Amino acid sequence: MDLHMKGFYKIIDDLSVVEQEGLFKESFYLLGSESKNSYIKVPIELVDYCKDIIDKLDGNHSINEITGMLLQKYGKDIDVFAFVKKLSEAGLIEGFDKQIDAEMDILGLTLIRKDFNSFNKIYKIFCALSNLVYSIFKYYKIVLFIIFSEIIYIFFYVSSDIFTLRRIFIEIDATMLNSVVIWLLTGLSFFLHELGHAAAAVANNITIKTFSFGLHMGLIPMFYFTYYNLKSAPPKVKLRVTVAGIYANLICVGVCLLLLNFFVVAQYVREILKILIVLNTYMIAVNLLPFRLSDGYYILTLFLNKYDLRITLIKFLTSPKSISNINPRERKIIISYAIFSSAIFILTIYSLCTFVSNCFLSGNYICGILVTIVFSSTIILTIKNIISKSKRGKKY
Repeated sequence: MDLHMKGFYKIIDDLSVVEQEGLFKESFYLLGSESKNSYIKVPIELVDYCKDIIDKLDGNHSINEITGMLLQKYGKDIDVFAFVKKLSEAGLIEGFDKQIDAEMDILGLTLIRKDFNSFNKIYKIFCALSNLVYSIFKYYKIVLFIIFSEIIYIFFYVSSDIFTLRRIFIEIDATMLNSVVIWLLTGLSFFLHELGHAAAAVANNITIKTFSFGLHMGLIPMFYFTYYNLKSAPPKVKLRVTVAGIYANLICVGVCLLLLNFFVVAQYVREILKILIVLNTYMIAVNLLPFRLSDGYYILTLFLNKYDLRITLIKFLTSPKSISNINPRERKIIISYAIFSSAIFILTIYSLCTFVSNCFLSGNYICGILVTIVFSSTIILTIKNIISKSKRGKKY
C-alpha cells in the first residue's frame, strides 16, 4: 500500500521519543518502538514538529489536514508527507512493515535461529563471564596499546611468511582438506568475533534476543546475535559493543602468537595457529572497512550521526530519485559512499575470480566450480532480496 496525502494513518501503540547525546556531544532524538525494534533519528530542531505530527496520527486526520494544522500553528509549510513516509518505512505506522529489516538475511542465508533466552543456564553463565572479561578490557588505553603492538607485529610476521599466505589461499590441496579446515577455522573466527559483540552487549545491559547461524554470501559460515535494546542504546554504548568484535579477534591473534613464539607445539598445531592468525587479521581489516555490512560501517554511522546510511544507499541504488529531497551534504555523503562501496564490490568480484582461476590452474576443478555456482547464486538471491525488501509495504 502506498501513502497518499488524503490517507488516514495511525501511529503504533508503543512509539516513544528519547533524547540522546552523540559521540561529539551533539543532541538528537531517537524515535521508535521496542516491539518493532525499529528507530529513526530526529534532529533536535525538528522534534517539536515531529511530536505534533505524531499526536495527530490517530487515524482521524489525513496528511493534508495535518499539514494545514501545522501551517496554521507554525506559519511554515512543513513536509508532513515525507516524515510520515519515513515512519512507514520504519514500520512505525499501523499496517506497514519495516522495509529493510535484517540485512544479514539479504546478504546471507540464515540456517538456524534460536531464542537465546531458551538457554537459561548458559545465558546466566555467559553474563557472569562477560562482565568479568569486559571489566578488564574496558580500559581502552590498555586495549589500544595491545592493538598497535599486535598490528606492528602481525605486519612483519605476515610479510616475512608469504609462502604461508600463498599456500593457504591459492595453492589449495586437491583433496580439499585444507579448504575444509580453513572453512571451519573461518567459522571459529567469525564466532569469536560475534562472541566479543555479545559479551560487550551483556556487560552494557543490552539483552540478547536470538542466536543465529548461516552462510554469509552463501559461502562463509557466519554466527550472529540479535538484541532487544541495542538500537535504542546511547551511541557510546553502541560504539563499545561494535569495537568489541575486533577486540575478540585481536585477543585470538595475541594468544596464537604467544603459543607460536613461547611454547613448543606439534607441526599441525602450528599450521592451524598460523591460519588463525591470517584469518583473524583478515577479519579485523575487513571489519574496519565501512563499505560493506561491517563494524567499520556502524562506527562510521556513529561518527556521522546518520544511522540509516546503508538503507538510504540501497534505496538510492534501486531508485536514484529517492535522495532528491535529501539535503546537499547528506546527498554527497551517500553518493561518495555508493562510489566507494561499488569499488569494494568490484574488488571483491575480482578477488573471487582470481581465487577461482587459481583453483582451476592448480587442478582443483571441483572447488572452482562449487565456489562459482554458490557465489553466483548468492549474488542473484541478494539482488532479488534487495529489490523485494526495498519495495515491501503493507502486510498481506
